Amino acid sequence: MTVSVDEPSACTHCSSKQIIQDPDVLDTWFSSALWTHSTLGWPEDTDDLRYFYPGSVMGTGYDILFFWVARMIMMGLENTGEIPFHTVYLNGLIRDESGEKMSKLRGNVINPAEAISKYGVDALRFALTTGTSPGNDINLGTDKLESSRNFVNKLWNATRFILQSLNDERLEAQAIPILPGQSQRIEDQWIDSQLNRLIKNVTELMQDFQFGEAEQQIYDFVWSKFCDWYIEIAKIRLRGQLTPSPLPFLVNTLEKSLRLLHPFMPFITEELWQSLKVRLLRPDTIGARNDTMKMPASIMIAPYPLADDKSFAPEAERVMDSVIEIIHSIRNARAQYKVRPGRWIEAQVYAVELLSGLITQTNIIETLAKVRPLTILGRQEREPTKGKVLVLVLKEAEVVLPLAGMVDQLAEEQRLLKEGEEIKGRIAQLKARLRDKAFLSKAPSQVIEREKQKLAMLEDKLKRLHQELSQLNSPSADS
Repeated sequence: MTVSVDEPSACTHCSSKQIIQDPDVLDTWFSSALWTHSTLGWPEDTDDLRYFYPGSVMGTGYDILFFWVARMIMMGLENTGEIPFHTVYLNGLIRDESGEKMSKLRGNVINPAEAISKYGVDALRFALTTGTSPGNDINLGTDKLESSRNFVNKLWNATRFILQSLNDERLEAQAIPILPGQSQRIEDQWIDSQLNRLIKNVTELMQDFQFGEAEQQIYDFVWSKFCDWYIEIAKIRLRGQLTPSPLPFLVNTLEKSLRLLHPFMPFITEELWQSLKVRLLRPDTIGARNDTMKMPASIMIAPYPLADDKSFAPEAERVMDSVIEIIHSIRNARAQYKVRPGRWIEAQVYAVELLSGLITQTNIIETLAKVRPLTILGRQEREPTKGKVLVLVLKEAEVVLPLAGMVDQLAEEQRLLKEGEEIKGRIAQLKARLRDKAFLSKAPSQVIEREKQKLAMLEDKLKRLHQELSQLNSPSADS
């Protein structure tokens, strides 16, 4: 075999003139340079070439910018007179969890087939692209893959809940349109406003090639605002059969979220969207609007969501942000004082500007924070507290929690005393060991240092226990 720039007249090895050019060999760099137009039928004047060339965006790794991209541009200009694309999107390299370049020699390579088998193809795609920025390398490991798989499960469970709610015979007589009408309920206005802000932000990010940030915002909205908050609020309303039903907003938010997610997670979104479509087109969905019949055959050809600026509700967002902060603060206090999950505690909330809005959310705060009785008053109505209380100063409100309802003082005092005695015993053992000359002469210096650190930590913990005991037994006062 002979490699030559010019066509040789004879073999350089045996001088034979019976030589032919191998039809299946083309230099890699040369073939890549031709790829943009040769695949469309060039040098023939084909319909594909006229329609698809030139393109617009080329996506590739930054490590082959010169080797392939520059050649594509030069050959495109040489052969067609036009550049093949006007924008080059450079993605980063995939590295392992510690930032090392993946290599079979290092053994830090993730087999895509194995990752798909274990986590799913959508989870792998999402892990590879979410939270990234153009040109920056990404570190990929099992933690990120598991996180993406958990997100898929979250989306699946949310859809299952909504479909089950639609199937509930108690709700079949209600109108369940895809698009919600105007609702007077603050939480409905809030989720619709948040959804439309998300659509607007994601659209702008996609246009600016900030795909990783777009995915991160969708992830945060679906996981936290939709699943962790709105769906939990909707469950309270559905259990109590309160009107209006939250189902229109549940369906609308899910359906548009699936369309937003489809470019990044094509398989799970298609599956869930089809399930939702089938349920919405069932004849027993009484009152379903006619536009449900216009849903296309696939989410792939469904129109991309458009933001509706008229749905923005800043006041509802402000109220719900405060509601979420109030519930978070009470949950944190319950955890700090080790209140049993099933135990209800008393709470007072004092506000100024958001008072009327917070009052409408009384049932939601009570249920999600496990507080009853709950009093929501104006700040000017606050009276001096009786007994020891915990005051939580928040952005738009103050939360007052009487400690008598949170803590069994005698039981808590006994618990602290018992724990203190145990710590005193461990401190005595460590002090004895550190006074032992045999131990000090034989033990390595790092072992001795570690024992000294343990002693310091235990002494600090004992000091804090004494402080808790003194606060528990102090005269009644605000804290």
